[in-house]
Amino acid sequence: MEHIISFRPGRLPNEGRFCCEMTGITYPDRNYRVQRPKSGIYCLEYVISGSGNVLCGDERFSPTAGDVYLLPAGVRQNYQANPEDPFEKIWINMRGSLCDALYEQYDLSGAYLYPQRPLKSLFQSFLKLCEDNYANPRYVSVRGALIVHEIFAALSEPKKMDDDQTSDYASRAKKYIDLHAAEPLTVTQVAAHAGVSVSQLNRSFTKRYGIGPYRYYTDARMNMACSLLRNTGLQVQEVSRRLHFRDLHYFSAAFKEYAGVSPKRYRQQNAED
Repeated sequence: MEHIISFRPGRLPNEGRFCCEMTGITYPDRNYRVQRPKSGIYCLEYVISGSGNVLCGDERFSPTAGDVYLLPAGVRQNYQANPEDPFEKIWINMRGSLCDALYEQYDLSGAYLYPQRPLKSLFQSFLKLCEDNYANPRYVSVRGALIVHEIFAALSEPKKMDDDQTSDYASRAKKYIDLHAAEPLTVTQVAAHAGVSVSQLNRSFTKRYGIGPYRYYTDARMNMACSLLRNTGLQVQEVSRRLHFRDLHYFSAAFKEYAGVSPKRYRQQNAED
């Protein structure tokens, strides 16, 4: 069930600059799901309660109560409620050159999830603006653009983290790396999943685990390679392929740097043991 305020094409002035296509509230529904193969809108949402699962491009994350997420135009947008704890959320679907400019100028392309941002009142203000001024589309367009600008600016501000928050972000990143260690990952991807900037992730992860997230990821891949070489009959080339190294030469060089011997020699040594 949803409460929706929508504006048909042509109703708002200067739609090329800023256009709110729809805004509203989604109430808890275990079957709720939205799929956009290549979206033409920015989807901006504040989670009031519950939780859900989101796929934006190739990134997956799970927002919970108090989180904000921003899905940019031009990419796949799929999201659904957690059937066990479906979310209630306020959302804004919008497009226009102003959205593009704010997204770029506030440098928001590095993350989609913004955990625990106190922005509920701004989302409520936007929804109330549209409800109370539906007959005055020019005012909705001007005032709505200002509220969206304020939200984008707030999302761009670094979130101050106490020790518990630092530990939580590092733990979230570690779990993500552990689940995807066999896949090609970047620190930017891991930071986006954790909901922090790359610099914040590097600091929090190193503080918690004593090494940076990229070093942890590369060590995890090498540990998987060692396990495959010890416990399977896979050819070295197949081990390299399974761990998504770009070629056998690069894998062999990285493995030797990590283990001190080539993959072939490592297998021979462990077979002799």
